[in-house]
Amino acid sequence: MRHLLAALLLAVLPVSAMGEEDAACAAAWAPIGEAAFSGARAANVTAGANGWCDVDLTRWSGADVRFGSTAFRTDRLAQAPQGHRSLEVVFEGVETPFGTFDGRIAASVSPQTGIAQVHTAQFASHDGRGIRSNARIDLADFWQEAQDQPVEPLADAQFITIDFIVTPAALAQTRIDFTEVTRAAVDSALRDVGETRISAKTRREFLRFVGAAPNAQGTLRVAIQLSDDVSPFDLVGPFATLGTTPSDDDIARAFDASTRGVSLVVTWKPGRM
Repeated sequence: MRHLLAALLLAVLPVSAMGEEDAACAAAWAPIGEAAFSGARAANVTAGANGWCDVDLTRWSGADVRFGSTAFRTDRLAQAPQGHRSLEVVFEGVETPFGTFDGRIAASVSPQTGIAQVHTAQFASHDGRGIRSNARIDLADFWQEAQDQPVEPLADAQFITIDFIVTPAALAQTRIDFTEVTRAAVDSALRDVGETRISAKTRREFLRFVGAAPNAQGTLRVAIQLSDDVSPFDLVGPFATLGTTPSDDDIARAFDASTRGVSLVVTWKPGRM
């Protein structure tokens, strides 16, 4: 995922104005298609209005995902700090095993430091389920390699905040057997991690969510502060290999591995969003 974000931001590398020419859109799309869409750099890309580039991904499929309309543009993001390059991507009608979603990603990066900001990343379904996030991530190593010139590393705190808009139907489609993920097992795993990384309040909030599953409905917010040598995407790996019926020891190891070098705050707000 870290490589994907870096590839998305590579689209803003050219210093010349994008204009509305098909060739410029295709050139900006090439690194994104290559890294994120398994060779879809050759997708049909055409210039649209107001600096947007339209990408035809309707014939591409991967990981059981199919795309409707996709468009992106560079250096037009109002929230981007002065001197930062920016990228916006919008998706409509993305079909996944978890439902059909519309989405938007808006990010910017400082060419001087390689610090990237995800101003918003959100995907929402018509039935209410979805995810939204914002983050600040250190991509200095990737950015330096892409530009082929040094950057000035900045000791800036990394963070990522994710809101999971949960519904019973969404939880059912995860295929997780929640009868095997007991409050006792999760509580034990979180206690083993230690309060320096996960506070008692965060543990209680997460246990409230676990206790409500598989009929939980509401917003699960995960706010993460990371040390300088940790990537936000290092948090995902330990849980990606858990499977649908993890043992108590599996859960404990995943929590321990994913919370090294991080401070984690979880809140669970039940109810319709």
